[in-house]
Parts: sequence; structure tokens; C-alpha cells
Amino acid sequence: MKVSPYTEKRVKHSESYVRSILREDVNPIKNNVENHLDVDIYTDLGMLDVQYTSSDNLYVDYISVLMHKEHCVLPDRKRDHPKFWAQVNAMNKDLKVFQNLGYSLEEILHCLGVYASKDIKPGKIMNKRYDYVAYVKYIGKTLEVDWVRVLDLNYLRSVPSNRARIAFNLKDKWNSLNDWHHSAYVKFNERDLDKADVTSKFIGIKVSNL
Repeated sequence: MKVSPYTEKRVKHSESYVRSILREDVNPIKNNVENHLDVDIYTDLGMLDVQYTSSDNLYVDYISVLMHKEHCVLPDRKRDHPKFWAQVNAMNKDLKVFQNLGYSLEEILHCLGVYASKDIKPGKIMNKRYDYVAYVKYIGKTLEVDWVRVLDLNYLRSVPSNRARIAFNLKDKWNSLNDWHHSAYVKFNERDLDKADVTSKFIGIKVSNL
């Protein structure tokens, strides 16, 4: 998947910034050296992924890639937008039904397989090799960091799905209009985000022994 220079710059900066402020006693080590766009930092507390955002709202990656069994590619290789958005609306309606039935995140992911032409690529929250995710909030389009927040993914995985909002992305912005694949997110309520917040375990002022 082609990545813009702007995105690549922010990905690199986010990882470098987080590593520079992590507590020394968690022993941070860059784990993924083959693909710097798939950020992994190994620590004594577990695997940490880094993501950047320009929003105060935190969206956790639920599905990275779902290729719908009904292709929406036009003869000129462009996306059939009405068909794509109809698929999004249909899947989002089913998501609400699954949540009302009390299905877990894992059960819902399994149910969504009926739409997929091949295996679904799960997002970070469904990939158990990741223990934590660090969000780097930037101010506008600058590289000035507003805040960093670290969340415990294992806690968020245990949250009942009906306490969160799960939805597929419309992908109606200029930078995603040519995406043929679907992706989805989970937006947890602030109470659960606060319970999952472990920022102080990773970031803090180290006090020297006197």
C-alpha cells in the first residue's frame, strides 16, 4: 500500500518521539526493523504499538483490511463509490445487531467473515501480539506534539462490545477515495479509556536515587 511522504514522516516522528520519552526502566527496544511503518516497540511490560492522531477522540483499529466479496471496482479501475458506501451502511447495520445481541469483539469479527472474499486482516485490538498502544496527538498538520496517551489493549479487549461504538469507515475523504478495502474501528467511552490508561507506567519523570 502506497504511503504519502507526509504520513511516513509522521509515522517515523511518532515512534522516535515515544521512544525518547519512555521510562528507562521499561527498557524500550525497537522490535520491527524491517518495516518502519509497522511500529513495534518491545518493553519489559509488553509490546507497544505507536499511532498518531490529530483528534482528541481515540479510535482503536478493529479491522485493517476486509475485501468485500462483491467487488466495487469500475472498468476504469476506480472505486464505485455508491456501491462501496452501500456496503459500509449494510455492515454497520449488522454491527449494531451483533452488539445488541451481546456478541464479543471476537465473535463479531467472526460473523463479519460472511462479507469477506478472503481472510480479514484484524486491527491492533484483535491482534494479541500487541499489549499496548501509544497515541501521539499532533497540533494540526504540524509535528508539534500536544499529548501522548498509552492504553492497555488487553483491558479494552475485555470490554463488552455494547459499551463501545464499532463502525466501518466511510472512506469519503480525498486520501481514501481510492481504497477498495474496508476497515473498521472501535470507539470506547471515556470511562473505559480512563481505566485502560497506563500512560504513567510508560512515561514519567525518572527520580534519581539519592
